[in-house]
Amino acid sequence: MKKVVLILLAIMILPLVLAIMPVPDQNSFGQDQYYGVVFDKEGEAAVAAKITYYNSGSEDINEVVIELPGTNHRMVSILQEYYVKEKRCSYWEEVCFKTDSNGFCEEFKKQCNNWYEYQVYPPYYYSLKSDKEELSNSVKYTIKLEKPIKSQESGSVILYYKSKDYVESSFGVYRFGFETLKIPYDTKSMTVAVDVVDDLKMSDTNSQTQYLDVSYDKAASFAVGEGAQSDELYRFSNNIGYNGQRLETTSNLDPWESFKVTGKYSSSWFNLHKGSILIWVLVALVVIGGAVLLIKKGLKKQTSPALRIIGTSLVSTIVLGGLWFLAKVLYDFVRNNLYYQYSSLVGILIITLTVILSLAIWIVPAVFIGMKYGVKEGIWTVIATIGFTLILVVIAMIIIFSLKQNPGPVYYGGAMVKDAITAGAAE
Repeated sequence: MKKVVLILLAIMILPLVLAIMPVPDQNSFGQDQYYGVVFDKEGEAAVAAKITYYNSGSEDINEVVIELPGTNHRMVSILQEYYVKEKRCSYWEEVCFKTDSNGFCEEFKKQCNNWYEYQVYPPYYYSLKSDKEELSNSVKYTIKLEKPIKSQESGSVILYYKSKDYVESSFGVYRFGFETLKIPYDTKSMTVAVDVVDDLKMSDTNSQTQYLDVSYDKAASFAVGEGAQSDELYRFSNNIGYNGQRLETTSNLDPWESFKVTGKYSSSWFNLHKGSILIWVLVALVVIGGAVLLIKKGLKKQTSPALRIIGTSLVSTIVLGGLWFLAKVLYDFVRNNLYYQYSSLVGILIITLTVILSLAIWIVPAVFIGMKYGVKEGIWTVIATIGFTLILVVIAMIIIFSLKQNPGPVYYGGAMVKDAITAGAAE
């Protein structure tokens, strides 16, 4: 009995203890990282990375350290994004500065009662220098900031580099494993946008993005000497990590941890999907072979309507699967190669024709069986065809999910403007 009372008291006291505990500082959770990655035919990645540092300490940050995984890369440029702050008055009032002998005011002057700071747009950009230290499987950069990040303020560093450490190619298929930078701070959030140059195709992507017409090299050319404001670099900076055919995010990384995104791309749609195509062909051949054997056996034994129903249903389901596969290929081709206003119309037409033909495949064979062998057998043919169709859908979902590139976060302890990055990758 005493134990029960003690447990009840503990349950009652615990919420009170939690309530009086201090709430963690929301601004100390870490930094933000954004990446835009574009792969090309040579297996090289052009990367734009933006790291926003939040200085929650009491001392200024005058330099930052990053570790870039791999050794086969070239750092093109490093920039600091710096916002100048100016003071403005939100409320002016007239104050008497001189009175006469009778106490009347002879002279009024305006005086500000409330000053506030605001950021000047666009920000200034400075080219930064760094010290390079080669490690066993990575390179460490110590970057000296042009403008220190003061206590309780934030600042961003933009890096543009090219690397051949992320891609392996075989038989026309490029498999990539992009790994982010490592920093000695907690990372609150991280976003990686992955894309390929225009004549390549990437797996598991259907979306298309309208990219801004801006060159990174042209914009970065303004960030020299004492620094300069640049609208183009400002637009470029704000789009890093947001534009791409594939977006991956993660959060709450510890110091020196990184995030890895894997996938594949190719210049040929067939090469990109040949694995799944081969599996589908093998499955279709096995099912067709089994259906043919069942039909032959059913024709020899005309007293067995079950075999006839099963064989007809299997063949109908196989034809239906081929129809859906062809419709998917046509639909993707239309979406990726026609303008939006035309692709929507043609896509609706493809879907409509697919639905009509699917109904015909379900009904026509059953009607034929019903007219030749009886209505009851025709109804069972429809039921069996629908059943096999459901099995086909389940098998297709299993295959798709097993082949889908969905890496999730991979940690290693211790929207990007595509045109801009592609322009630099061509050098």
